[in-house]
Amino acid sequence: MTEKRFAPSRLIPFLCASVIPLLIAIDGVKLRAEGGSLSPAFFAFHLVIPLCYILLFGLLMFAVKMERSVRVTLAITLSAWFVILFLGFTFFGEHRIIRQYSADELEEPYAAIREEYPLLPDLAEIGDPEDLTYYDYESSLLIFVDESDSLICRYSPEEYEREKAALAERYVFQTETMVIRDHTCAPTAELDGYEFRVLSIEGVYEGEVYYPKCLYLIATNDETREIVYLNYYCVDLDYIEDLSEFIRNDCGWKHIR
Repeated sequence: MTEKRFAPSRLIPFLCASVIPLLIAIDGVKLRAEGGSLSPAFFAFHLVIPLCYILLFGLLMFAVKMERSVRVTLAITLSAWFVILFLGFTFFGEHRIIRQYSADELEEPYAAIREEYPLLPDLAEIGDPEDLTYYDYESSLLIFVDESDSLICRYSPEEYEREKAALAERYVFQTETMVIRDHTCAPTAELDGYEFRVLSIEGVYEGEVYYPKCLYLIATNDETREIVYLNYYCVDLDYIEDLSEFIRNDCGWKHIR
């Protein structure tokens, strides 16, 4: 004997089954609305999988006429697959968020991040840039999370030369090869026209820099007249072998420039 396609008694199971997927989808929409650029895994995790599950569960409950036992079996199977996909993307997908803030909207989020990473420059200390952009980058895989913040300042020719020269007075840069656990890494790197230099990992910045888990870098680009202030944090990073690849991948530079 088959059931009617719509029965009020099925509404409660449908609503209960939809709560968690709906909350996940709402969180994804919120992140996107805040300006986040989501990785494919993050997009699937927060939007595609939960919304497809809700749609299919709704069709199963209300739009398909079938035996009660078949409906229950399919509902359990569908829910099991949702859990499997959910866990799969949770543990094996790279979840990446990039938030971009323009000059007229970065003051509050940038001030908040400076409280955690005070070696990033105060906005009053960067001269008079023609353009200013702040990127908040976060990438997670399993339990490993990479976080970086990049403040990119573009100047007029005269202001760029002035601010570039002032860097040597404001900061102490690492000059010696960085070594940890028999792994060596150069303190400078050229990447896409940007000359990156690592701030000193010892001495003057003791308590603020913990190589390789917490680093600050400054880059200059004579062609674009840009100065980049970048910080990186990951409690799980054990060593760096190639600074260019570290900046490109771990710091998310390939998603920014």
